[in-house]
Amino acid sequence: MIMNLKEKLSKITLIVTDFDGVLTDNKVHVSEIGTETVVCSRADGFAVGLFRSIGIDVVCISTEVNPVVAKRCEKMRILYYQGQHDKLSCLKAYLIEKGIDKEYCLYVGNDTNDAEALGYAGVAVIPSDAYKEVAYLAHLKTKSKGGDGVLRELFTIIQSAKSKTIVK
Repeated sequence: MIMNLKEKLSKITLIVTDFDGVLTDNKVHVSEIGTETVVCSRADGFAVGLFRSIGIDVVCISTEVNPVVAKRCEKMRILYYQGQHDKLSCLKAYLIEKGIDKEYCLYVGNDTNDAEALGYAGVAVIPSDAYKEVAYLAHLKTKSKGGDGVLRELFTIIQSAKSKTIVK
């Protein structure tokens, strides 16, 4: 039986997200001493709590190894994996460890290093400013750009799917 997108979204129990380009605007600020900072949306942090309240876990997989990834994920109280050049292997290992079928996993990514994971997950989502090389993999493209509330927008969409209402 082929499910439509709304049905797929209603069954999601896990969201796996990239960091740069999804939780950030894909830019980095570097000070003269080499300290890096990024801008994240508080709306995404709020969304993580909302997802928890409806039984959906959020995990971050990042290619980057950077204390800013750790600090932001720790603040949002989500599990994170850094230095993952093979995001698909990391995703598969996590799903096996937790006993989650890929159909219940939604992956959010914005660039070619997310392509395999986007293609594998039950639902693939990209921000509106994702690179065109991964656009063909997306089941859903958000109106939000990376770093501008992608997860918060997804919460509204998924909550709607789970409650059988229509989001405009």
